[in-house]
Amino acid sequence: MKRFVPFIKQHKVVLTVLVLIIGIIGGILFYQNIPVNAWQSQNFPKRNLWKNDANNITYLTMTGPSGTSTLTVRAYNNNQNIGNQEKEKFVNAPRTINFSVSGQGSGPYKPSFQTGSVKTTLASEGGYKVVTFTVRWTIPPHEEYKGLTVSKPGNTGRYNVRNYAPGHSASSHTIDVTYEVNITNMGMITKAGTNTRYWGTSATITLQKLNRTVKVYGNGGNVSTGSITKVDGSAIGTLPTASRQYHTFTGWTDQNGNSVSTSSIVCPNGVTAIYANWERWMGSVGFNPRGGAGSMPDQDVYAGQATNLRANAYTREGYTFAGWATDSDSQNVIYKNGQSITLKQNGEYLDLYAVWTRDDGVFDTTQLIQDAEMFGADGELVGGEGTTFDRNRTDSRFAHIDGGKDDPAYFTKK
Repeated sequence: MKRFVPFIKQHKVVLTVLVLIIGIIGGILFYQNIPVNAWQSQNFPKRNLWKNDANNITYLTMTGPSGTSTLTVRAYNNNQNIGNQEKEKFVNAPRTINFSVSGQGSGPYKPSFQTGSVKTTLASEGGYKVVTFTVRWTIPPHEEYKGLTVSKPGNTGRYNVRNYAPGHSASSHTIDVTYEVNITNMGMITKAGTNTRYWGTSATITLQKLNRTVKVYGNGGNVSTGSITKVDGSAIGTLPTASRQYHTFTGWTDQNGNSVSTSSIVCPNGVTAIYANWERWMGSVGFNPRGGAGSMPDQDVYAGQATNLRANAYTREGYTFAGWATDSDSQNVIYKNGQSITLKQNGEYLDLYAVWTRDDGVFDTTQLIQDAEMFGADGELVGGEGTTFDRNRTDSRFAHIDGGKDDPAYFTKK
């Protein structure tokens, strides 16, 4: 062992240089950049050491459906050689902190650091250790807050994030997020004596696009589905089918009455509900006087809905109105005056023809037809030889029009 002592003394300078080189290499390896969310720590027992280096950093990140953007922020002080007395100002007075920032305007959320140099402020645990700075983030349409994650050692001082929860917007907008961080968590020493610094800490804001459910209302009709679910900000796409008896479907409108198409956007201030719109089927009834005088306009009637006919307005001298026939050659009353009628088709038109009976009871020969129901409008008819009128036998097989002395008229049961 003794023989090594002269060797050590003889090569003292060489050994010192070798130790110094190893220390420098170790320092370089130790202070290399670290990955996001993997915080590191280091103890500094010397009172006169204020550690300013490339690892005095924190990561500020926003991630979401559009991708990820990250700001790398390094905190430092311009005075690299602060003695013990000066360093105590972190305990007793504010200290100026500067920032070096990279990653501005990067990625989909385009972060922009809004703060220059700042003075440290008093921390609740004592000492002027807190810095406050602001980052402006650009929020794409339809993305909103999902969560916040802060990665730092436990109980190492303040790491607060404020105004970080953007709500829904259909257009791109910005938010200013405020960060309050104890500079110990940004890789700096804050007081004399043994101390620990932490770097590589991070705050990550996560955004999302929610699924939105659009309610579907038939508005009196039947629809193929009661709801549609889409990702916020996407087009509604294929629309449901709708049907309703006696109606024509005319399209969809949203909760505000705006027309809806397959490209309409689903979101809280876009489409949240759709309603079927209908056009009611209509028909008309025409009134023909057939020997009467006066006028009656056509009557519009909703298809599928029982409607009372308009009261007869025609008159005929010496006659009483008996009702309406549906054929111009018929005297058979199908609808009485004011009777209910129901049309079944869209655009249906029904012609009605007035049926008249003589007031004096004389058989009316002015509107005789040649066959079916030729006596349908007459009441009680009795022939001269006692023949009577049979309502079940009213065509030419059972009645004969008077042809004179040699060809007298007859009725059923002649």
